[in-house]
Amino acid sequence: MMAEVVRLGDVCGLAVREARTVYGVAEFVVPGGTLRARVYKARTPDVVLEGAQVWLVQRIAPGQEGEDEPELLDQYVLMVDDPYWGRMIAPEVFAAAPFEQTFVMGYRVRGRILHDGVPVEGANVSLEGVLEDDQARQSLFWDSLEYNELIWSQKYETYVEGSQVYAPIMTNADGRWSFICPKGHGAIYQREGDKPSWVSTLARKVVRLCAVYQGRRAELMEENEAIIDVLSGKLRVYGEPGAMVRVSTLDERGQSCVVAEGGTLIEGLPGGEHNVVQFKRGPGGDWDAEWGCARQTVTVVEGETVSVNMGLMEYYDPGAGLIAGRVYERMGVPASGVAIVAVNFETGQIGETLATTDEGGYWEVQIPEEGLGGDPWVCDGKWGSVPLLGFPYSDVVLGARAYSAWPAMYQPEAWRKGPRGHANFTYVPEAMWLVDNEDGTTHETVETAYGGWVTEEALPKFRCLSVEKLLVTGPQLKEYSLHSSSGVVLGSCYLDAQPFEDYETLPGQYRAAGFYPEMKLLIGGKVKGWAVVGDEEPIGLEMAEAHRVGLEFGRHEWYTEIGAWRDAGEPPAPIEGEAPAPPEGEAAISEGTGLQNVVGWTDLVCPYCGGPAWRDPDAFGYVRGFCCQCAEMFGPGDAMDARTHFTLPTVRGATGWGTRARLVMRSGGCKSYGFKWHWRPEVYDETEDFLVQGGPGQATNAPRWFARHVDEMGDGKGFGGYDASTSPPFTAGHDLGYFEGLPEVQRGLGLTQMKLLFPWGYEQAEKVTLEVDCRRVDYQVETLTVKIPAGVKGPDEEKPLSDVVKVSGAHKWAAEKKTTPFAGTGLYREVLRVRLVEPVGAECKFRIVNDAPFMAPTAGVVVEERKAALVALQIGGGGKTSGPHLLDDGIGQVFVFYERDGQIWMRRREGLPGGWLEPKQVTQEGENREPCAEKDRSGRLRLWWEREGGLKNAVSADDGESWVEV
Repeated sequence: MMAEVVRLGDVCGLAVREARTVYGVAEFVVPGGTLRARVYKARTPDVVLEGAQVWLVQRIAPGQEGEDEPELLDQYVLMVDDPYWGRMIAPEVFAAAPFEQTFVMGYRVRGRILHDGVPVEGANVSLEGVLEDDQARQSLFWDSLEYNELIWSQKYETYVEGSQVYAPIMTNADGRWSFICPKGHGAIYQREGDKPSWVSTLARKVVRLCAVYQGRRAELMEENEAIIDVLSGKLRVYGEPGAMVRVSTLDERGQSCVVAEGGTLIEGLPGGEHNVVQFKRGPGGDWDAEWGCARQTVTVVEGETVSVNMGLMEYYDPGAGLIAGRVYERMGVPASGVAIVAVNFETGQIGETLATTDEGGYWEVQIPEEGLGGDPWVCDGKWGSVPLLGFPYSDVVLGARAYSAWPAMYQPEAWRKGPRGHANFTYVPEAMWLVDNEDGTTHETVETAYGGWVTEEALPKFRCLSVEKLLVTGPQLKEYSLHSSSGVVLGSCYLDAQPFEDYETLPGQYRAAGFYPEMKLLIGGKVKGWAVVGDEEPIGLEMAEAHRVGLEFGRHEWYTEIGAWRDAGEPPAPIEGEAPAPPEGEAAISEGTGLQNVVGWTDLVCPYCGGPAWRDPDAFGYVRGFCCQCAEMFGPGDAMDARTHFTLPTVRGATGWGTRARLVMRSGGCKSYGFKWHWRPEVYDETEDFLVQGGPGQATNAPRWFARHVDEMGDGKGFGGYDASTSPPFTAGHDLGYFEGLPEVQRGLGLTQMKLLFPWGYEQAEKVTLEVDCRRVDYQVETLTVKIPAGVKGPDEEKPLSDVVKVSGAHKWAAEKKTTPFAGTGLYREVLRVRLVEPVGAECKFRIVNDAPFMAPTAGVVVEERKAALVALQIGGGGKTSGPHLLDDGIGQVFVFYERDGQIWMRRREGLPGGWLEPKQVTQEGENREPCAEKDRSGRLRLWWEREGGLKNAVSADDGESWVEV
């Protein structure tokens, strides 16, 4: 790349010089004076951005973009361009020197965490945002995920995860926290209002941002303090002075107090729906059935005081011959239209209907002289058989909402990391549901405002029984089971009694009901892995983390957006050995899924400890893209490479979840594009000894997994071996089906390319030529010629790894773009035969193994409960998808691409000394814009541009003389 062409409206400039900020300042001396950029993350208080890249952009004379060598005028703008903070240009028009510009690359959000008005120090705060693209499709993203501390382990002699959980955003002693969001063009947190004047639309923007703490959310606005005051709700209850009142959340036991004159204030309540009941106690402390009362539900708002008037209680005289009562579906929700019937246990008959509940659940009956003919009951097909206990006033609750748990100690966990600790992470859509064990009915749950899930509907507590069975067994509880997508969490559970007396009573069994399991529930699973942008160059150990999970070719791209999505239907069944493309376009990803799309970014989380990666240019001993916590524990700033690593919010384990990738580009048009990719289940197994520091690629001192070749599994034969000194020289190995069935391989293997490895201390004396017969996915046989050069060696004391000779020279990325049966690509299942061609009688000894990684389909990832789905993504397709417009090739030619009147044009000059050749029009129709281009290793020009909302591309094999649209 020579330089970048920058367009401001109809005016273009060329980025000619670059500088880095020191104490937030970068300067350029030009004819006419000094140009100075002052770069801040945020102001008031000021936080400077150190090490940021600042460009001097010089104006191109009007009409010179596509003519002879462009004339540069003495007019300038300054441009800050950073992978995390984004791009910003000032001033908005080119101007002569001298001038000074201030760049504010971020905006500050802040908040405070309180417990009933008391500041909480060291509280972990996470950020939840909603992203929207230019077609109004939304997805959810999380930042500041919690992670475990690192502690020294004597057993493993290294640092392991401890039980203490931290987050990058934590509150101070006053309960306050702040975070600076990047707002430059193309940055993760860019909002619609941050759009620069030279950009028409944003491909992706933040439309809502919230702080999240213990299941509570507070929307964040720039510079406004968002307060989450847990247990800060207040409820003032008016009613019968001297009566008791009990307030409960989600049908749990709640708290009680005496109603005072002028009302009683109850404090320390969580926000959400509360149930309120007013009652009197008898001389023995039990419920006084001579006083009738109503129940109510009221919504409490954290930090506010709400009121509820329970009214005066009504006295019912036991000698008046009147019985009455109220029936509730659940506490506070009246059951209307329920028949009150007389059950005669002497005759075994259900008599006539005595009364029917009104809209308030109230009923009353005047007892005739001959009596009721039985005891009053509810015998309902839905609500079951329930006695109406209490005389003369009865109060019963037929059911409850199930699985309610607002206390933090009962809050469900989405992830646990072994016995050493856990990281709470509560976003699990559709996490739990209840099943009626009698009829199999499923009851879905919704997330509560304060953590946990609860059924939307009230469920019956009792079964519906005949009079004969009631006489023998009495009322029987309905049995339920609690489920998650991985299976049964609780096989048997009931809607338990929660009486309003101070002790368990029989009438209390019917006056209140509820269910919340007093235990931690481990639900959901995560998708995490590595992603690199497809390239023909090998990765090597400069990106050790990507290298060790089998991503052997590609390049790092800052902050690649990785998402999990769930389509309306099941993912397509993959063809054996084939890697189909993901759904075409983002519409297929988002259709019908709403906010079930969740995204994360590479470079923001450590693959070892889950801690935060350093996001800024190098400073304070940390290295950009590397873990801050590991740097502190292990010493060097590059202790653990977080580049290319990503993790997604926890999702409900279920089929139908897939993975998507979008490359976020800031240069040129600053667009964000979906990419075709292959995901690879890595060949590195997470076992009990994964903490051992061993295996190839140990570029850091942090523990890691290690690779296995197929000759290290099963009977050790691999795909076969060859030794010219034995007869026969070739020993057959196995096909991939054999290895796939081994217990240590927990995944489908698909296809693989293969390589030759040499034994310990071996050196090839002379060049040899072999023929290798390999079986494809369609079981046809291909014969490949393999040449082993003289001098290749096996491992020895100085070099722990063998030299490698590949069976096929085809690049993996090119091979995977082919379709089944992948003829000529080197992707095979089995080696059938090996023959020595020349020289006759030559010495040769090797074994054949998989050239990791195995190929896998792109249909998606199966998310399992309580597990991490590990994937590795090779993203490919368009290379640089926007900008630069100006590029040079390996022999010094310079190309410039630009748009004029809706068409893409190209000019070329043969090296810097030569003049520009005549412009050539590339496109012929349509509204075309945003051209960008590159040259591949084969010397072909590849051009991409936008047309009608899509991405078009073309290839030229003759330096732009002719083009073929792909």
